[in-house]
Parts: sequence; structure tokens; C-alpha cells
Amino acid sequence: MHLDIKVGDTLLYSYSVPMTILPVKEMYSWYNFRSLSGENVGRETTLRSHPEAYTKSLIFLHGANVSSENAEQWGDVIFKRMWLSGARARFYNVDWRSNIGASANYHENASNAFVVASQIASTINSIPGEKVIMAHSLGNMVVSSMIQDYGLQVSKYIMCNSAVPAEAYDTTLTPTNVLVHKDWNEYPRKSFANEWYKLFEDDVGDDRQLLTWCGRFADVADYVVNFYSTGDHVLELYPNNNIWATDGYENWEQKFEHYSWHKQEIWKGRAGVIFNMGTTDWAGWSIRENILGYNAIQPTNAWLMSCAELKTNTVFKLHPESMNTNSIPLLFRGAILAKGIPSRTPASGAVRWGSSFMYNQMCDLNSTNVTQNGLSRPNGWIVRPNGLFDDWGTRWLHSDMKDMAYFYVFKFFEKLKEKGELE
Repeated sequence: MHLDIKVGDTLLYSYSVPMTILPVKEMYSWYNFRSLSGENVGRETTLRSHPEAYTKSLIFLHGANVSSENAEQWGDVIFKRMWLSGARARFYNVDWRSNIGASANYHENASNAFVVASQIASTINSIPGEKVIMAHSLGNMVVSSMIQDYGLQVSKYIMCNSAVPAEAYDTTLTPTNVLVHKDWNEYPRKSFANEWYKLFEDDVGDDRQLLTWCGRFADVADYVVNFYSTGDHVLELYPNNNIWATDGYENWEQKFEHYSWHKQEIWKGRAGVIFNMGTTDWAGWSIRENILGYNAIQPTNAWLMSCAELKTNTVFKLHPESMNTNSIPLLFRGAILAKGIPSRTPASGAVRWGSSFMYNQMCDLNSTNVTQNGLSRPNGWIVRPNGLFDDWGTRWLHSDMKDMAYFYVFKFFEKLKEKGELE
């Protein structure tokens, strides 16, 4: 670009400005890993040159139910907003297949997240410079597995509205009864699928003791900055365990998103019992039946059974049967967790968790109380109606980091830059 300042025909000043105008997508690097999951679509992998002054790399992964087209929107928006916030780092967007099947098919995509982690960890580890990694929703399953299982080295891990059980990081959390399926109200906890692992804790080398979300990503917490939202409608828990598909569904715009975390955890193993959308036929809250179609083990009998008996004579269906072995490969264990082992704690993107030393690493996006690690909203907030019976008010919803205008959420990106040390 050339700038000339003239008075009439007299040239007073001339200056050449080194500038190139490019589309946003050409300003940052892109990894397309969809082909690893059998889908050859989307923006091609392209690694851009970055300013030499940048010593850090910021890597972003989107969440569940994101098509290749939507992945481009996520990448462009997050890159632009990080730039506007003043972050100065090489930016890499990671597109992975998270939209297998119908939108309610969280379990299959959660299982695939473990597979994707195994496939891409070495590539992400090869990105130059100090790495800060950031993920939204189910993308946090991929990142957590890369760090825990495959040695991904990062200086900071920034969670945003994470759709991973909080107990996977914090083993001290108290289980909540609203995540117990109502058909199991009378059964003892020792008979639950998510308690089955405890029956094998004294069996050295038995992989069944690993079939739990509790502590699954315990080593990851050391790197975490958790941006959670107590107003997240996707991760919100219903007030009780008698939840149905239509609960929280008051208009077409919601698309069954409200309480979907709760629904998908409490419907593990329930395929064929109510309906198949959003359910699985793997263990979970299934109840094994006898030849007459009644519960094979009644609650009163389950209370009297010893732990040794419940190892093999389970109340829930041992499906797939291959989960009942002392040697379970890592990726199959991930599939069992995703499809067959319910969580008994909320999602890590909906609550504060961790020991006291992690207090400053927990930020509630839904709170404007800055002294309590909330975020100020100097430009206010849009009030969004939610049907006839309720409204979202000023809640920070699941994807507001992208869906709300930067004018409203800029404090989040500035805080993200600060916590990631990306100045």
C-alpha cells in the first residue's frame, strides 16, 4: 500500500506501507483430521508461516456435532477474537470428526474422541514452540486423552464448557443422585455399572478396575484453566432423575440441547427400553432380565449379595461381553466409558472442581462477580427468550464464546489470553 499526501499537485509526503490483504483462513494454520474417521471433506490441512517473534503456539479443537463447514466458522471466529484480544501466538485449528450419526449420538462421538486422540497426539506434539491447547465441549475429551495417554506436552490447557465428567479430573467430588436412573432408585450403589470397577480393585493387573471415569484424567489437572458456566444449558442437570426427551424442550431453536448431558448419561444402556435416540445398549443403566421378562435380580436380593457375587452376577447387562475380561485395550476401554459407564458427577464445564490451590484456575463464565472468578460484562448482555415457560435471561450458554458478538464476550478472550500467558 502506498500513501501520498498532496496539496493540489504538490506532493508533501509519500510513504510505502508494507501490507498484504488476505482472507482470514489464510492467516492461520489448519489441520483436517476428519479422514482418520472416514470422512474426506472440509478445508485441507495447511500450515502457514507465522511471525518469527511468536514463541508460543495456540491450538484449538472444536466440540461435538460440528460439521466441516461449522468447523471453519469456529476456526475463523476463535482466531479473530484471540487476535482482537491481543494474543500473540501461532494459531492452529484442529478439525476432527465429531458429528458421527444423529446430533443426539454423543456416545459414539465420545468414543471416537479417544480414537482421534491416539491418532493425532504425535502430530500435535510436533507443533513448534511452547504449546497452549484449548478446546470446547467434547474437544476436551480429545485433548485430555492426548495429555494423559499419549504424552502431549503443553504449558497450559484451557477448557471451555467441557463435556467431560468432572470426576475424571477430581476424584473427591460427591456423586449426585439425579444421575442415577429412576429404575435403579431401590438398588444398592455397589450394583451400579459405574461402581463395578471397585469389585476388582484388589485384583492386581485386572483392567476391569479401570472401567471408571473417576480419576481417568487425573494427571491433566496440573495444566488446566477451566472456563465453566453454571448457566450452560447443554451441561445443566435436570432437578431430578425422572427426565424425559422433551424436558427442557420448549421451542424449535433449542433442538433438544437443554439437559442433553444429563439425558445422555442417564440413558446409557437404555436402548430398546424407551427409544434408541440418544441411548446405547452397552451396560450403563440397563437391567438384566430373566426369561419371563422380569428383572433377573430384584433390589431386595441385590442388597443381600456379596461383592464377590456381583462381580459376575451383575444387575446390569454385561454388554458387550468382552468388557468382562482382565485385559482391556486402552481404546476399547475408552469405548466402554463413552457408551457404557455413566458419570455420577456433572460435566467439568458446568461446575467448579479441584483442590483449593486450583481456585484461580476456575472461572465461571456465567458469573459477573469478578472477586469470585467471574467475568465482568461492561457492555451488558442480550436477553434471549426461551419459549413460553422460561427464558435464558443473561445466562452464558454452551457455545456463547462463538455465538455471542465479541462486543459482549471480549472480557472472556482477554482473560483467556491472560491465563494462557499469550501476551
